[in-house]
Amino acid sequence: TFEAIHWHNDMPGLTQDAVILATSKGCPRQIIRYNSRTYGFQCHLEISKDGIEAMIKNCPDDLTPQKFVQDKTKLLQKNYAHINTQMFSILDQWAQLFIIGARVAPIIDQWKIGHEFGEHIVEIILTGKTFRNNPE
Repeated sequence: TFEAIHWHNDMPGLTQDAVILATSKGCPRQIIRYNSRTYGFQCHLEISKDGIEAMIKNCPDDLTPQKFVQDKTKLLQKNYAHINTQMFSILDQWAQLFIIGARVAPIIDQWKIGHEFGEHIVEIILTGKTFRNNPE
């Protein structure tokens, strides 16, 4: 599991082949697989403390108290270095999966997102299933 930041007002569209891999109580399309190399995320692992400070400053109306909206104090207390480290770990794993010319790689089969005390927790489940990048 890992912690992610959520700050969005848009909902991505779905193509005919898209698969919703994760949902949450606050977002019915949390993570989407469009194809074997294209995924859509509604959570942010790339954000920094400077980035969140800029979003708080420039988008104060987005912090209107609601069920799934954290206040700026809680947002500023997050450990963004740790969240970024998690992102790089995930990206490193994906880079290994999606190496150009790779013949067979495991796929991400299921994502789970849960909410605990207003925190956003993401769980990745890798399976032994495979896909072919260059089927012959």
